[in-house]
Amino acid sequence: MGPVSVKVAVAALIVALALGLFYPSVFQKAPPLATSINVTYDYIVVGGGAAGSVLAARLSENSNVSVLLLEAGSSDWGNTVIDVPALFPLAMDSDIDWSYTTERHEEVLTNLLNETSRWPRGKVLGGSGSINLMLVVRGSRHDYDRWARYTADETWDYKHVLPYFKRMEDVQIHGLGGSRFRGQGGPLTVSGQKPSLLAEKIVQAGKDLGFPDNSIFHVQSNTMNGKRMSSSRAYLHPAMDRPNLDVAVHSHVQKVIIKDKRATGVEVIRYGRKLTINAKKEVILSAGVIGSPHILLLSGVGPKKQLEDLHVHKSTLIVTPIKEIHCPWSKPSAFETVSFQNLAPESKEKDWPDVEMHILSMPSNTAALAGLHLKPESLQERKYRDEYEYGIACFPTLLRPESRGSITLKSTDPFDYPRIKANYLSTEYDIDILIKGIKSCEALANTKTLQSVGAKFLDTKPLTPCKEFEFDSHDYWRCVVRMETFSVYHPVGTCKMGPKDDRTAVVDSQLRVQGVSGLRVADASIMPWITSGNTHFPSIMIAERAADMILGKPVLPPQDLV
Repeated sequence: MGPVSVKVAVAALIVALALGLFYPSVFQKAPPLATSINVTYDYIVVGGGAAGSVLAARLSENSNVSVLLLEAGSSDWGNTVIDVPALFPLAMDSDIDWSYTTERHEEVLTNLLNETSRWPRGKVLGGSGSINLMLVVRGSRHDYDRWARYTADETWDYKHVLPYFKRMEDVQIHGLGGSRFRGQGGPLTVSGQKPSLLAEKIVQAGKDLGFPDNSIFHVQSNTMNGKRMSSSRAYLHPAMDRPNLDVAVHSHVQKVIIKDKRATGVEVIRYGRKLTINAKKEVILSAGVIGSPHILLLSGVGPKKQLEDLHVHKSTLIVTPIKEIHCPWSKPSAFETVSFQNLAPESKEKDWPDVEMHILSMPSNTAALAGLHLKPESLQERKYRDEYEYGIACFPTLLRPESRGSITLKSTDPFDYPRIKANYLSTEYDIDILIKGIKSCEALANTKTLQSVGAKFLDTKPLTPCKEFEFDSHDYWRCVVRMETFSVYHPVGTCKMGPKDDRTAVVDSQLRVQGVSGLRVADASIMPWITSGNTHFPSIMIAERAADMILGKPVLPPQDLV
């Protein structure tokens, strides 16, 4: 072997050892996938995303039942884009993303490409939890208390759902694991990260403004040893060798088969073949906020208006560059800090946050903005941002929007995407709260703490489409918000849960589809109102509860909150 070959061999060995150390799955055997599917199962779970992975794993813990999980996308095993958190942008518009887009509606999103909003959704085991930012956020206790009042089912209140959140978690953050409000020993690892100096300054700036300690903090994520810990990896992978569980990928469900008002199975296209699979006990839709209502509509479940209560978190962007660094510095590590704000009077009164500030320790240059699908002329107008190497990007995110959209069929072809009408910013309340969020971002940037490291509010002149308004006025920001609002990819509510006498509700408080026996929905689509924060963990909590309901287990005892 020559010198060059030796060097190549040594380099390959180093790479292999590094992969084995940080990503040991490289050398592990892949969990077994179903090569064939039986004609009949006790339970059929449709969708292997955040909720479906949990359901399949929990249901198959009962060795006396058979479970089939059907996922339209591929396996997540060995996919570096999924495993490595920093690579998540590469998942967008790839073969593991459904790549949905909203319908265009006039006078809103006019600065975005095609004047539409893109909605990435995971088309892979783990679902959107395989391509998201992995933030661990539960929402406010008020969210779940409102669900309980609306459904007239107290077991959806916070003191009842808290034990399920705790059952999910394995918190590995010093000082939190022993808390009576956090869990240890659950499937999902929750980790912290060492914050950059800038992230520490951002938290201090919030304290300068009088933010409570629990309203601005460094993010927690569902990662383990720096690797994404989706619900697929945490729940499903360890369960896939069970003889009573089959996991079938590339299996696109066309519809639920309903006979005499009972779900008896599903029709599925798998590798170009149509199959009919029977369910002895139940079919559970966990195909997500778009997939679940789409399948219900294709199955003839309605009326259509029941599937139109869509709501989603919305955000805008404020940028502050760090022009000079007045202290020892290491390059920041992007998304590190979150702040929850009570900005409307009623929110302050109840301590029920209405804005989540996603604060990134990085400059928002034109390359980053291109990822948000801004039009070329808008990118060109912000070319000056490219001069700065360091910065802060602050995204004030509306947590409880009043605007509602809809999901309806374009055609009866199951491969034809449904029509998504987001109906963004249809109320002045939504616009006003986002503007308050912008002002909160400005105030943060103008604190002495951030000024001390060279922070400078960057956008000091009006954007061309809004130049008729005085810069920094309410009317100016109203114009900006309407033309450049972004989804933060948290749609919910398309199969909402509600009381039996509410004709707008699709499922009851046991997640059973009204008017059809043997059929449930368990994912983010059942939320009657969106939670005040990222929706990934609440979706997993819903699946944990659904598994107990389906198996006839008692609800976990409520926890005393005092």
